[in-house]
Order: sequence, then C-alpha cells, then structure tokens
Amino acid sequence: TYYSIKQSEVRLSKYTIKAPFNGSLTESLINPGTLVRSNQKLGTFIRTGEYEIEASIKAEDRNFISIADQVSISLEGSSTTSLKATVSRINAQVDPTTQTLLVYLNIKSDGVLPGEYVTGTITGRKFENAQKVATKALVRNEMIFVVQNEVAVIRPVNILSTVQDSTIVSGLYPGDLVIDEFRDAAFEGTAVTPILK
Repeated sequence: TYYSIKQSEVRLSKYTIKAPFNGSLTESLINPGTLVRSNQKLGTFIRTGEYEIEASIKAEDRNFISIADQVSISLEGSSTTSLKATVSRINAQVDPTTQTLLVYLNIKSDGVLPGEYVTGTITGRKFENAQKVATKALVRNEMIFVVQNEVAVIRPVNILSTVQDSTIVSGLYPGDLVIDEFRDAAFEGTAVTPILK
C-alpha cells in the first residue's frame, strides 16, 4: 500500500497545469484533494492587463475597416478615460438576424476590468472629396438637390457610407448648398431662396 501511494504521488506530480500567461483566478470549482474526473471544469483563470473585446458592426461597413486599424475605447459612464485598441480579427460570417459582423479588438491596459461595458470608435478608411448630408435629403437614394443661381438642380451622387441618420456621399462640389428636405424629381428648376442653418 505504501509503494502504491508513492507511485500515485509521482504520477500526480507529472500533471501540473500551467497557464501560458500571468493572471488571476476568478473561479474555483474544486477543493484541494478532490478527485477530478475527465473533462471536469476546474475553475477560471484569466489574463489581466490584456483583453479581447467583441464588437459588432453593420455588414455594409466591412469594406471600411481592416485588421490593425486603431480603435479609441472609452469606459461606459466615463468621459475622461480613453484607451487604445487594435482590430485583431474580423468574422467572415454575417449574423442573418441582425445583419451585423463581429469584430474582435485587442486592448492592453490595466484600466479595464473583465465584464465592464465600453464604447469605441474605429478609425477606418478615409474618404477623399466626401461630404456628410442628411439621409432625408437623398432623392431615390442616388441624387440630391442643390441650389445653383437660386434654382433647385438635381445632381447624382455616390453613396459611400451611412451613419445613423446621415449619409456620406461624393459628387458634390465645395460651396454647394444642399436642400435637405425631401422633394420629388418635379422639384427641379424651382426657384428657391437659401436659408442657411
């Protein structure tokens, strides 16, 4: 019996579990000396100071971001804390129910704790010669009314992106006055008086 116990002790010493990082034990599901069954969960050990954040973006915005893009992160409810993260992975599958795409961000900071809510802004692709207009100003989703010589003129534009109730378009010229109230195509040629907001 003595040598059987010693043999078990030697075998036990060979089964030491080590995490490949430093961190904290947040959950322990067994006590010392407890018999551990195969596939039994022992607890939870987390890495501190480096986290992965899962965020979702609209599927149509996929072309505007790429891996290694910078992300500005702020803690929920805090207007002063601003942290930096980078895009590490982009999921290749769109969620069919929400039409969103999962993006994974890496952040290295001791100022964030697991489970905290954060908000972030991804610095994506820059648009050249683009303007942001109210989405309601678009006519048939491809044209917009501008004022030329105090007359309404319809002009085709290219839709680059949509941000909430605004749309980023190209095809306008510097100084163009956009008519931001919805009109139909019959409005073209109507005399207008600009009211600058």
